[in-house]
Amino acid sequence: MLRNVSAVSQGLRQMTLSSNLYAAGTEHHVIKRPVNAFILYQQDHIQKLKRENPNLKMTQLTSLISKQWNELPEKSKKPYFENHQSQLEIYRKHMDALPTDEIEVLKKEKTERRFEKKLKKLCREIKALNKDRPTLSNAFALFVQDYMKENTSPGNQAEKMKGCGVAWKNLSDAKKAEYKAKHEKSKEAYLKELSKWESAIEKDGRKQTLEDLKAEFSKVKKAETDYKINGWFN
Repeated sequence: MLRNVSAVSQGLRQMTLSSNLYAAGTEHHVIKRPVNAFILYQQDHIQKLKRENPNLKMTQLTSLISKQWNELPEKSKKPYFENHQSQLEIYRKHMDALPTDEIEVLKKEKTERRFEKKLKKLCREIKALNKDRPTLSNAFALFVQDYMKENTSPGNQAEKMKGCGVAWKNLSDAKKAEYKAKHEKSKEAYLKELSKWESAIEKDGRKQTLEDLKAEFSKVKKAETDYKINGWFN
């Protein structure tokens, strides 16, 4: 208990000292909104848990901390809730002192971040459902595969790709024609595999899920565009 109180007190001192600092990556004079009591507890215990469980992934460590938090007596949780409340009061006072125009800018930035987060989530979900979709490599992609096989020496991947681009540009028309022919030859097999995949996802329900996700993505993207243009949602 003494350790918890000490850690919480330290967190509160840091929050007080940072009340004049600005949130990273923004030009507005705003401190970050304080994290909740559970996150404060996690910050206080994560390093110890890592040392005790070096082979666990972060998701597994988080599950362990969540279990610890849920089983923690209320009297042990109390200092973290009090710390959060103290930080929240500092944050609210700071926000109340901001000019109206800065508050409006912050609201706009928050909304835009929410759009970005939602779109990224939808992209991840769509990508996960498409992970086994057959792919068709174009002529250049086929050349890249051969180029990388021949250039296996250690080096920067970006530099290798740059060299690959130069090599393709300098490739004779006859050689490029060979890769284009390979591409055309593989197209028939690709279309057969694609047809099988489309039948499979229709049977297992993924097709409808994909259509729903794509429709949701288009809806959110349109709302984001409307907001950026007009400053409001349709």
